[in-house]
Amino acid sequence: MLLEIEDLGDSGPVAAALEEAVAAVGGRFLRWETHQRAVLEQSGDEAGPGRLAGRHKRVRRSRRALERSEGPLTLVDRAADEEAVERFMALEAAGWKGRLGTALACDPADAAFFREVCARFRAAGRLELRALELPTGPVAMQTALRAGDGVFHFKVTYDETYRDYSPGVQLLVDYADRFPEESIGFRDSCTAADNVTESQVWPGRRSMATVIVPFASLASRATVRALGAARESRARAV
Repeated sequence: MLLEIEDLGDSGPVAAALEEAVAAVGGRFLRWETHQRAVLEQSGDEAGPGRLAGRHKRVRRSRRALERSEGPLTLVDRAADEEAVERFMALEAAGWKGRLGTALACDPADAAFFREVCARFRAAGRLELRALELPTGPVAMQTALRAGDGVFHFKVTYDETYRDYSPGVQLLVDYADRFPEESIGFRDSCTAADNVTESQVWPGRRSMATVIVPFASLASRATVRALGAARESRARAV
């Protein structure tokens, strides 16, 4: 038997604990399918726009254009508002995810899970739900979950009526602008390997990988060693 974990950060307490446990039984810890995802970190240039200032400038121009057309935009903290969770799901269902049937509201089980997660994190004071709003309502909404020194971004949606103004990206830039003044260590976008949107506006990077961890048995450790050897052999043959 083996333990496979997808999207595990290369650094952090979980990775450190796994490596320590594997070393204790004389096993081997394999990493593959590595990639990087966007983060904001309170260190050096990564705490601000840095090299992405040009992209941020273009997004701010879109924001000013939207405000000239529709009225002032305001960032609103909706974490304490239980109805905001329903508005989030309704906004998501009105867009392309709703048309494809992948929106949370399309599956009662998914909707119930999302409500419960938000309710439990709200009760613990660890839910973020920010909305970028016009006088007529939200144009983009983002949920995120606090854990320890960081915040992990969970779900985002936007009003496709205003897609020419990239409201979802506007919200991401707003996070980057406010981040240096926040009392947290990092924000993790939690995006998939092929997602480029956050990478265009958040300068930090976090290394992720799928890891294969053996159990203590000889057979499990031998299997992981064999997998590692086969992978190394294929790499040399390329």
